[in-house]
Amino acid sequence: TILGMASSRNTGVARYAAISALVALPGLMRKGKISVRVIWGILFVASVYGLVVANGRTEIAGFIGGVVVILSAEKARRFIYFLAAGAAAFILGLRGFYSAFFLYFTRTGTLDLSMTGRTGTWDEGWRVLATSPWVGLGFQADRYYLHTHMHNAFLHVLFQAGFLGGGAILVGLAIVWFYLIKYFFVRQPADKSLIPAEIPAVFLFTTISSLTESTFAYFSAAWLLTAPIAAYVMALHRHLRRMAAKTALERIERARSAQRGNRSSGE
Repeated sequence: TILGMASSRNTGVARYAAISALVALPGLMRKGKISVRVIWGILFVASVYGLVVANGRTEIAGFIGGVVVILSAEKARRFIYFLAAGAAAFILGLRGFYSAFFLYFTRTGTLDLSMTGRTGTWDEGWRVLATSPWVGLGFQADRYYLHTHMHNAFLHVLFQAGFLGGGAILVGLAIVWFYLIKYFFVRQPADKSLIPAEIPAVFLFTTISSLTESTFAYFSAAWLLTAPIAAYVMALHRHLRRMAAKTALERIERARSAQRGNRSSGE
């Protein structure tokens, strides 16, 4: 505690640092004023430093995944980005970076397959969930029945709301991911300003974090930071559908006008 108030854990600091870095990186990469890019660069470096110092392992994994998404989001430069990243990875390997990173990431030099005891909690959670699989055991039920935190959002929502309520949340997340992949990577709109790379990057970070944290299972800081992304993606889907319908109607109207013109010429 600090002056009687609970302070943030290292994972909390790492979460904010990682999200801040994922937001700053696209700003640094975009064309624009040098002064603006310098500001983004300072924020990115400071955020990465905070992430490294905090040593949140799930957050580091989520950050790496988010960086890969950012590099692959822009089709025109995707090959160049990954070529440069591959060259950098090769050079780092020659300098012994990966052995040092493994020691840093594991903290002990050995891989903890129990994920600091989380797997035991998950096993116990499945057994307790079997007593009420359809409607779950209620909000914050892990604290009452397991006397600990679930540390897995996907299992946590099932534990609280069962396969009916928790399953609905998982389906909703799958729908958001479907539209994210569709519009940000597969069928990109002509207006690229509608699909900034930080949106899928931060959402992927939250998804990866959900493997060892409860994120969207309750009103956590991580979910409050990423819930607007879900709203934006669904709004983007509706907007692009309206635009597609408008374009189709205009195309049909032009075809009808052409047919009427041809008939008039024939007559």
